[in-house]
Amino acid sequence: VLHMRSDPPIDPQGLDPGSQGQRPGNASGLRPRGTPPWIKVCGVRTLHDVICCHDSGVDAVGLNFYPLSPRFISQNELDVLASAWPVGLTAVALFVCPTIDEVRQLIFKNPWINLLQFHGIAAPPLENPPRPWILAGSAQNERGFAPVLELYDHCMVAGVGPSAVLLDGHRPGMHGGTGLKAPWELVKPAEWPVPVILAGGINPENASQAMSMVKPWGLDVASGVEFAPGVKNHQAIEQLVSRARQVSSSGA
Repeated sequence: VLHMRSDPPIDPQGLDPGSQGQRPGNASGLRPRGTPPWIKVCGVRTLHDVICCHDSGVDAVGLNFYPLSPRFISQNELDVLASAWPVGLTAVALFVCPTIDEVRQLIFKNPWINLLQFHGIAAPPLENPPRPWILAGSAQNERGFAPVLELYDHCMVAGVGPSAVLLDGHRPGMHGGTGLKAPWELVKPAEWPVPVILAGGINPENASQAMSMVKPWGLDVASGVEFAPGVKNHQAIEQLVSRARQVSSSGA
């Protein structure tokens, strides 16, 4: 169970751009900077890659705080990013089964982070998280994404609903970044009352197909635009953004 801080949630629109050298991203977090879809590149660790994402038209960058991930970002690496984070680019903090202290300390030290993304949780947060959050889940058996939808409903009943859901490919023991394609035929964005972000094995070669077949609100990519875990391929990022948005622009 995710135990969150008991004080009132922080309004991301209330961040002061002039305080502590902050360079906050998109205040809403879940609003495309330009032509849809909303695109997030996850597992970024260097300023060079962050700037590439911004310049390529990416909407959000995922920062991985799961210590067992090869894309885990250290506080030193995070400090470098915070010193020159591009205005307009949303920062998303990814957690796996976080504790109250992990989330509290992260936001206290890094108030410029806009969104949270939770993997591996089995019950609603006991308190509203200090930032809007994305519920991430995968289709692990014949029930498909039904358990994720059930958890979403429980969160809504508890008054701690996520702002979006991320539907991913599944590999036992892993939480995102698997490189495995989600079962696209089971991803039905129209059945969800919040934006659906498609993840799992998205790359420049299949991004346009994903958009035309699934029609998700957003795309999340990690291994599909990498040379190695955490080492991004800038050309692949540019190609993915271009191809995904060509489909959106054409109305396919």
